[in-house]
Amino acid sequence: MSTTAQAETALDAGAAFLVSPYPAPEVRAVARRRGAVFIEGGYTPAEIASAVRSAGAAKIFPAHVGGPRFVRSLRAVLPDAVLIPTWLASRRRGGKPLRCVGADDLGERTLALVAVTAAVPTAGVDRHGGGALCRGL
Repeated sequence: MSTTAQAETALDAGAAFLVSPYPAPEVRAVARRRGAVFIEGGYTPAEIASAVRSAGAAKIFPAHVGGPRFVRSLRAVLPDAVLIPTWLASRRRGGKPLRCVGADDLGERTLALVAVTAAVPTAGVDRHGGGALCRGL
């Protein structure tokens, strides 16, 4: 979400937290005023650092652009931050099965959220690599 109206509507409807794909100071203000958790997104190190300073965590979007190497680079300069890389994945990309992401790929204190398209059945998704979260490579 990215507007005051969206944030107010979500909280009025009972939302437990708010998430934005990019810096949204107006949503941050609503969250503070209403005592809600807000995970602010960003892609550049400055945007991510700002979100981390505000809430201790940041949504990295679009994480698929930089992949695990980018997340590890961010981890080097924000070692105590909770980083939440997000991307949209389908069961297969380019004819290759999805690869699962484990802690070895992204490091500690990284919560990976992946939206798998609802129209694609998840049966048969490759789950090797010790992780339970998949992403297309």
